[in-house]
Amino acid sequence: MRALTPNEREQYSHILRFRESFPDFPEGILCFDDNPDVLVKTSEGMLGIEHTRLYWGNLKEQESLEQRIVDRARKVYEVSGGPPLVVNVLFDSKVRLGVRDIDSIAANLNRLVCRYVPDVGGHFVLEGWRFVSRGFSPAIRMIFIDRPSDPCEVLWGVDRGGAVPDLAPDSIRESIQGKESKVGRYLGKCSKIWLLIVEDGFAPSSYFFISDEIKKETYESKFARIFLFRNFRREVVELNVEP
Repeated sequence: MRALTPNEREQYSHILRFRESFPDFPEGILCFDDNPDVLVKTSEGMLGIEHTRLYWGNLKEQESLEQRIVDRARKVYEVSGGPPLVVNVLFDSKVRLGVRDIDSIAANLNRLVCRYVPDVGGHFVLEGWRFVSRGFSPAIRMIFIDRPSDPCEVLWGVDRGGAVPDLAPDSIRESIQGKESKVGRYLGKCSKIWLLIVEDGFAPSSYFFISDEIKKETYESKFARIFLFRNFRREVVELNVEP
């Protein structure tokens, strides 16, 4: 059996959490597939569930690059044998990153952390702009370095912040339309098909303010039922659907 991709692991996690969070999820055996993403063998027949995600603009790609930079720096730090640290990095959202930036920014980040390792129980807050004249990337705004008194793992992460966008009904319609053409083909495998639209909520690119307008709106679709699943909150919102 091949290893799951990160995208597939996230998808399966969403569907399992949706099942745990939705009291009316039918009893049955889940079979992960591609067309649709999940088949549920129930006593009343086969139910299909198609999965899709909501993202805010191009922020998802930026977040991925930021995480790769921090992960690369952490691995270099671990090889150097430094003491366990908790490091959080806040990037400047106005500075666009590319794959070519990963190695150089990660190397500079590691060097700066190594230079400012706190005493046990201490911490440093470094402002990135103070080091730009020495070749440090302007993409990093702040670095928070902590050295806990209790033993810990080497924990490095990306700090998040920013405004929360409103989710518009048209964004929901775009998500539905992106999957609508597949419904007929899916019905060859199952008697009913649901659409699961996921707002993951664990990163800024996947977190929205969801108004009552979204919940009251009626959406035209061939899907039997459509759900908006707020993964972080474990909140299930069933949307109004008409053929």
